[in-house]
Amino acid sequence: MHARSIIERAARRERGLSLVEILVGVLIGMIGIVVMFQVLGVAEAQKRNTTQGADAQSSGAIGLFAMQEDVQLGGYGLSVAGDQQIGCVVDAYNASAPVPNVDFGLYPVEIVQGAGGAPDQIRVLYGNSAYFVATRTFTASTATSKTMDSAGRAGFEIGDKVVFVGEGAAPQCMLQQITGRPVAVPLEIDHAQGGNPFNQGGVGAAFAATAGFAYNLGPSPRRNVWRITTAADPQGPNRLVVSDATFGTGTVVEMSDGIVNLQAEYGVDANGNNVVEDGEWTTATPAGANWRNVRAIRVALLARSAQYDKTACSPNPRWTSGASGALVLTNFAMTDVNGAADSFGGCAESPASPNNWRRYRYSVYETVIPLRNMIWGTAP
Repeated sequence: MHARSIIERAARRERGLSLVEILVGVLIGMIGIVVMFQVLGVAEAQKRNTTQGADAQSSGAIGLFAMQEDVQLGGYGLSVAGDQQIGCVVDAYNASAPVPNVDFGLYPVEIVQGAGGAPDQIRVLYGNSAYFVATRTFTASTATSKTMDSAGRAGFEIGDKVVFVGEGAAPQCMLQQITGRPVAVPLEIDHAQGGNPFNQGGVGAAFAATAGFAYNLGPSPRRNVWRITTAADPQGPNRLVVSDATFGTGTVVEMSDGIVNLQAEYGVDANGNNVVEDGEWTTATPAGANWRNVRAIRVALLARSAQYDKTACSPNPRWTSGASGALVLTNFAMTDVNGAADSFGGCAESPASPNNWRRYRYSVYETVIPLRNMIWGTAP
């Protein structure tokens, strides 16, 4: 009996797990799976935030670098313009453009201020003549030709686009393309109309000045416009783009995305000591001879990560502005992610909204860009 009892007890022990034991095991397994998914979710969120933050940093750095390289060229070919000539409104015409009549100011860089803290625009004008960038004068003028002074016409090549400026206060300015250099008349350059799309007229009053100045911008001058796109643009909003608007609206090139604001101001050396001091930064557009004193611009780009983070509550991004007379940290004007006015007022909304700008990460990129051509053109 003793041996049989031992066998029976062993058999009972080998019948398997009970239902309670199985349920306990399933519960432990489920808890383990939940923990693993929570760890994975937190890790993926951190990875996305890190990746999107890195993307925003790259976009901001690349965009600012590209803009800086372009702005530094501003004024090439016109930096030696005199006090009365610089800043004049240039009449230009291009028969092949959607809008043939194009007017632009003869200045190296123009900042178009956005209303109420909206993104600014930066317009950069420069030429690309390989031969001559100094001011030349002409002593006689017709509707299709100019007679240069005794220094001659060297450096003015067929195909070059030249801004002719009359003498005196508020002079007339007009852009023409050189079409000929008559051998029999060594001092003459022609800008005949014929089939040339740039010399067809249609730019207002005929050029009346009989003497004045010529600024050679070369065969392919640029007037680049840097701006931030909106929802109305084909590229979509929050992209830093540049286009050549010298003769109408040029092809729009996207430089970086995730850029939500652009702010800029002029550095004007008002006292002539060749230093832009704290009180010489301004958002006001220079006038007349003051264009000669513009030595630099201050630029700030605001980049935003694309990753929504419901746990984030970002403070208002700030940039260094000197428009108040001293360099101070100034808030960017922030809007909801959809572009509407800020309707949240903080991070107290429940549940957290992806449309609240505070639920994203921001990086500010700012620099001072010297206008080297203006510095060289005004050197004693």
